[in-house]
Amino acid sequence: MAPPLRANDVLTIFFIRSPADIPLALDAPPDCLRSVGVAAAAPRFTHQIFPDEEIVGYAPGLAIRLLYTAGSMMSYLAITGAADAEVEKDPDVAPRRGDAGAEDIVPVTCPRGVGGGGRGARAAKRADAAARRPSGGGSGNSAEKTDIVGRLARHVAPSAVSSVNEFVAAAAMPWSPPLPPSCVVAEYTLSPRPPVSGSTVDGVNGGGGADRGSGGGGNGGGSATSADRGGVYRVYKCRLNDHPDALAYHKRIQAHAMLHINNASYIDDADPRWEIFFTWWFPDDATDGGSDGGDGHGVEFVAYATIYPFAVYEVAPPVAPTHPRVGRTARAPGGGHRGGGDGGGGSGGRFRDRVRIAQVLVIPPHQRMGHGSHLLSAIYADAAARDATEVTVEDPSAGCRSLRDVTDLRRALSAGLLPRAPEALSYDAVPGVVERLRRSLRVTAGQARRVVEMHLLRGVAGGKGVGAEGAGVDEGGEGVDGGGRAWRLFVKRRLWVEWEEVLGPVAEGAARKAKLAEIYADVLEEYRAVLQRL
Repeated sequence: MAPPLRANDVLTIFFIRSPADIPLALDAPPDCLRSVGVAAAAPRFTHQIFPDEEIVGYAPGLAIRLLYTAGSMMSYLAITGAADAEVEKDPDVAPRRGDAGAEDIVPVTCPRGVGGGGRGARAAKRADAAARRPSGGGSGNSAEKTDIVGRLARHVAPSAVSSVNEFVAAAAMPWSPPLPPSCVVAEYTLSPRPPVSGSTVDGVNGGGGADRGSGGGGNGGGSATSADRGGVYRVYKCRLNDHPDALAYHKRIQAHAMLHINNASYIDDADPRWEIFFTWWFPDDATDGGSDGGDGHGVEFVAYATIYPFAVYEVAPPVAPTHPRVGRTARAPGGGHRGGGDGGGGSGGRFRDRVRIAQVLVIPPHQRMGHGSHLLSAIYADAAARDATEVTVEDPSAGCRSLRDVTDLRRALSAGLLPRAPEALSYDAVPGVVERLRRSLRVTAGQARRVVEMHLLRGVAGGKGVGAEGAGVDEGGEGVDGGGRAWRLFVKRRLWVEWEEVLGPVAEGAARKAKLAEIYADVLEEYRAVLQRL
């Protein structure tokens, strides 16, 4: 048995903008799949599809090519380079040779739980059974050959076509978003510019507090970015169960959450409360009908976010005394307290939405161009329109925190909620500023505190807190007039409270201080990355 292959290395995702891209993606040699002039990317995470991110039983040279049309997000799965491996052929899925220049083209047709069964459903069941068998302790020595088709079927089948000819037709077919123009909630353009370097961002995942991961990949293949080609971006929003076509589209794109978000989980789209935001790009040369069927580009999928609003009861603050002599709340006619009903002499309360962000993903060809911030801003605007009390994200990853931090800091500055000169903000005034940000930005108190801390960091040593020498914010530093040390202690006091469960069991003294310094260093690194993006 050949050594296991790393799934992240052999799987390549292509985003097909015109039928002319298809032969380039299918015919490219395995060693240059991501540099053939077609938008392509490697998955960031595959462990939920292939255990230990390993593919067992295939010889080197294996290439799994997962092609998606850039707009409609229909998919085609091609497995090439596996002819030399000694593998048992799947009786349910017979590969075809020579199709579109590929060695083996494997169709995936029917998703598990959709339709009445079929090859994809049976393959998915076999994959589930294989996943329950021992895997040799994760060492890759298991004799069980990886069922590539079966493991991918349950995720990509809702979007899959069964032949390359069908996929060519899908790529050439005019396409428009599955939502009416009335669902547009935001619109923006981008100035032509290269994508920002780095690996920050745009992916989170919810569902039971799962770890949020970063979006990954890149533009790939030397393909021009959408920012280079003009056009307009439109953000649509709907309740999933109210729009069957949008629900079907979401089923086609949700596999990308598994591939680009760590420990992603699918939402229960049968729950009528789920809402979704889509971002689509309308190039200058595209009509609302999508592709022109030739070499031009049609409407492209850019990003999506799922949110779950739920009602919380908000108790209103007590009513201030209105009778100057009695010094107590005036009684309304009939003897009752004005607005009473909460038992505390207040004005009662009301139910308001709290919006939980479950998933946010910008797909690789469109990452690092600011779409995540635009999408998050649209969610905030929607929260304001519905008078939601706050927008939350459970257990955000570093990538999600970076996206949220830079977006919230920009919002606070543009709204005049923070002084333009960070030096003008004193530490004593922080509690009041945090409360003001919490209410105005509709964020949690913890997130508002992070925004204030980053703003204060901008003012340390004349703005040198971003990372210049002499700022004094690093462990052991002082900075100009002790400013760096003061900021560091200010942040550490907050970290001590939030991380008490972790720090408490650590032995007092040097060990505990070292652990706190480690946590602080991670926070400082995150803040510096945000301020560099700002």
